[in-house]
Amino acid sequence: MTVKTTTESTMESTTESTTESTTVELKYPIRADGTEVRSLRLRRPKVRDQLAAAAFNKNATDEEKEVRMFANLCEMTLENIEDLDIEDYRKLTKAYRDFFQQEESQQ
Repeated sequence: MTVKTTTESTMESTTESTTESTTVELKYPIRADGTEVRSLRLRRPKVRDQLAAAAFNKNATDEEKEVRMFANLCEMTLENIEDLDIEDYRKLTKAYRDFFQQEESQQ
């Protein structure tokens, strides 16, 4: 059995999206490992990502679990995500939610 995957790209002023990942351009770059980071690539979440975030700390708040999820999906450290300006964090949150809105609009 062969499975063929196609992705559709869209370009906006602050994000570039495919069905597999979204690139979020940062208005306020951060530093990671001594390098300036101007954008984050957020990949589509899997069930295992949600389970890992939930297992991170049973006493963690929803916000802490969300930061953990974003760190995992962006392949960054928790500290890197915590260093984001709130405006850039909101763009990241929107990009995450857009994955699910894309699914709803395709049904």
